[in-house]
Amino acid sequence: MGKQLFKVSDEAQEILLSHDWPGNIRELKHAVTHAIYIAQYQDTILTPDLLPGYLRKNISDKKIYEKYLSASIDDKNLKNTLNKIEKQMIIDVLQGNDQNISKSARDLGISRQNLQYKIRLHGIKNYDDEF
Repeated sequence: MGKQLFKVSDEAQEILLSHDWPGNIRELKHAVTHAIYIAQYQDTILTPDLLPGYLRKNISDKKIYEKYLSASIDDKNLKNTLNKIEKQMIIDVLQGNDQNISKSARDLGISRQNLQYKIRLHGIKNYDDEF
């Protein structure tokens, strides 16, 4: 196809290695072919954004589990665990959106007013320094 993809990034390699490949070699071939088709001619490294979305989602789900749930696994109190996860997600989204309340509320799937309420509820004052 005339593309010059000579290397696989560490992130893309992690995604490829962590997938179960239920479709076996055909599914792997499809994923790599997809990456080649999507790649620009000047690209030399196969990066995660070139892989099919379902593969990126799988690793994203795993990272979400590791980030939010693994820290709360010792706490058997459901309310405490959910509050910790909610607070951390709000902080992460606010940081990712440069503290823009409206955009963060849209990303979280809640109203702007509800987000402001949750920020007060969790005592989130300066989201840059929380975690």
